[in-house]
Amino acid sequence: MSRLKYKKLNRRFYPGFPLLPLLILLFLVCGLSFAVGESVIKVEVSYWDKTIYYQGDPVWVKIDVVNNSPGIFRFKVAEQRVFNLNFRVVNLSNVQMENTRAFGIIKNRNIPAFYREVSLTSGERFSFTENLTDYVDLSNAGAYLVYAQFYPELDTSPGSSYLLSDNFLDLSIHPSTGPAAAGSVLPETRAELLPFEDESVMMYLKDQSLAPDEVVDYIIRARQKREWDKFFAYMDIERLLLQNSQEKRSYLLLSEEDRRMRLKEYKETLKLEKDVSGILFFPHEFTVTKTEYTKDEARVLVEELFNQRTYTEIKDFTYYLYRRDGVWFIYNYDVFNRGTR
Repeated sequence: MSRLKYKKLNRRFYPGFPLLPLLILLFLVCGLSFAVGESVIKVEVSYWDKTIYYQGDPVWVKIDVVNNSPGIFRFKVAEQRVFNLNFRVVNLSNVQMENTRAFGIIKNRNIPAFYREVSLTSGERFSFTENLTDYVDLSNAGAYLVYAQFYPELDTSPGSSYLLSDNFLDLSIHPSTGPAAAGSVLPETRAELLPFEDESVMMYLKDQSLAPDEVVDYIIRARQKREWDKFFAYMDIERLLLQNSQEKRSYLLLSEEDRRMRLKEYKETLKLEKDVSGILFFPHEFTVTKTEYTKDEARVLVEELFNQRTYTEIKDFTYYLYRRDGVWFIYNYDVFNRGTR
């Protein structure tokens, strides 16, 4: 009897549609709306030691990843933070600023992204600081809006998912008042970083007047013969060191004297050849395939062959150079593995 009354009630209010499934559906829709409406994992961006910014100044920002969920949030933290982080920076015309060349070089290198796993319990946060100008080209003065994009599973392929910051920063970049903007972190002149302890070495390099492709040829041949003084002659060791974001964070906190010591230690570490990779790869044959350059910037492409026991590895190296005081220096590189033969 009660079953018949229940069916009759259903037909009275919802003809042809059972009442219980409808209630379950409404509950799921409401629950889904609640979950979507409330962000349980938040990313926040804020200034770190905010000041007045001029062209060329570093802009240090703090990133907070906050777990507001009742459970544990697990994600990966890369040694090179560019695999975890990017920024969307737009001007007042809503035009998005481009990433820096250095950012693109690191992201496009054919090397693995080393990382560690981090777990946040409910209410915990993970924080770190980064220099915005390492990621986005802010060479022009103006007003900008800055959003942070955090990649929990790393940005290693197109379409990687990210969390957009809940807030944004208002950033104003003022025109530089001189050749070196106020607050610059690194010395302006290369001589202050002392890649050459003897000025006569610099004079010798000027006299050689090598073109970009000749510089690359010179350092590769020096590497083959383990002639380290020649190998380092056209290297901007400091800028190579600073490609590692972890090294960069600690290096920028050092005094000028400690920086000199760190550069010397880095050179000695390379000489030990404990990790024969990257710039220390030992090619048995090589061919410069293409050279592109402007007045002060150059890019040299080289095909390098590495003989193994039963096969030959083929790698395409791209060397990036800049010119200072009439001399071309290598400051970065990337590698593409073409396969074997």
